[in-house]
Amino acid sequence: MASSKPRVTFVSFCNGGIPEDVNAETPAEIATNMKLGLENVKIYVNESLVQANHALRDKDMVSFQKAKVESGQL
Repeated sequence: MASSKPRVTFVSFCNGGIPEDVNAETPAEIATNMKLGLENVKIYVNESLVQANHALRDKDMVSFQKAKVESGQL
């Protein structure tokens, strides 16, 4: 039986930037399945910054990127 979850492509620093196709409803679900922590990570869907609970659609491109640490900033 086919999955009813959207089929998306994701790229992450944790997989060497290699695109992978997965079925997932949210970026948080991808992170959980890949055992990827979300602390200091920015999530993009189709180049737009989103929250971890963002609803995904078929053919979305999901990207997990480490957030830059800016030292000396208060």
